[in-house]
Formats: sequence, C-alpha cells, structure tokens
Amino acid sequence: MTTLEEIQNHLPKYLSSSGTTELLKEIDEQFPKIHPTRMYTSIHDSEKTIFQGDGIRDLLFVHLPSLKIEAFNCMVLSNTCDVDVKNKNIYPHAICYAPIIRLDKYCQALLKSGKWTAKQIESHAVTIRNQKVTTAFYLPMGSKLKADSMVLMDWLCHCDSKSVPRPEIPNRRIFTLSEIGAYLFMFKLSVHFLRMTDKVLRPSTSFG
Repeated sequence: MTTLEEIQNHLPKYLSSSGTTELLKEIDEQFPKIHPTRMYTSIHDSEKTIFQGDGIRDLLFVHLPSLKIEAFNCMVLSNTCDVDVKNKNIYPHAICYAPIIRLDKYCQALLKSGKWTAKQIESHAVTIRNQKVTTAFYLPMGSKLKADSMVLMDWLCHCDSKSVPRPEIPNRRIFTLSEIGAYLFMFKLSVHFLRMTDKVLRPSTSFG
C-alpha cells in the first residue's frame, strides 16, 4: 500500500510548506474519493490561460472512423506550459483533450444497449466513482459542471492551440481542478498512459 511518505515524494515542488501540508492532509482524508467542494477551485475563473485539467466548453471533437465533427465539453490533457500562446515554438503546438460525458446518460446508454443488467451497470458506476476504471476520470458535480460526469481518456482529440481564442476562456471554462483534484488527475493520467507492470519483455535487439 502506498504510504503518505511515498506520496510526498511526488508532490508538486512549487508548493509552500503550508500548501504541502494542506494537500497531504486532504490526500490522507479523501484520496481517492474527494468531496465535490474540494475538487475544483474558483481562483482562476477570470484568467485567460488554459490549465491542464481544465474543463472547456465547445471544443471540436471527432471520434474516428466517424467523420462527424461536433462541439463538445472536454477536459484538457496537455500541460499548461505547452499550450501557453506566449511561448514561441518552432512548430505549432496542439491542445490535447478528451470528452466529458454525463455519468447518468452513459449508464442510460448501457442499459438501452441490453447487454448489461441494471445491477451490473450500477456496480460499474460505483467503480467509476471510486476512480478504479483506468480509462476514465470521474468528475463529481461542482463548479459549473451540472452533473456527475467522467472523462473518456482514451477518446483523445486535438486542435491547434491558437484556434481557441484565449479571451473566450473565462466564459468557456467549466472548471479548474484544485490542488487535490489536479494531483488525482495526474495519478490517473500516469496509470492510464504508463504501466510499468505490463509484463511485456522488451530486450534490446541487434540489427544488421
């Protein structure tokens, strides 16, 4: 089992001593279940910066092989620095994001498919809320998010960073994660994209 001492080694280094203490306290009391009032922060609501983990309205989304493009509420996976328009890049950076789906509508769709029973779907919803589904990040209702939702992290999409006007961000921002919310998101991203225990042998091979 992961201890608080081990977790502390992976906390953001920019936090003050009191900030680190507060984050550790919340992790100890709430991890991985976080009370909705602690998941989000309002301190950056008026800022024009896109932060990693932000929920943004009306980002263009396509789920291949379908060619249908629609505006979707999405969560930004790209890190804050990479999508900062003030940075001068040799090649145009993109914003990587994934769709936000209402949990109740997701469960209704599963039930309508007829492949699972109501009991199975209810149990599945519990595992999502407990952050035990590696491909989904659970978002409790809060900030401007009107219902319990989840992010489908394997339904990735992207757009040119400059195609999202930054002056619009304060009005299009659904939420910004708090310190504890961002820590949990970082943890879920690590689990989803990095699996050191995949048990796949990868020995070096000589060529030629």
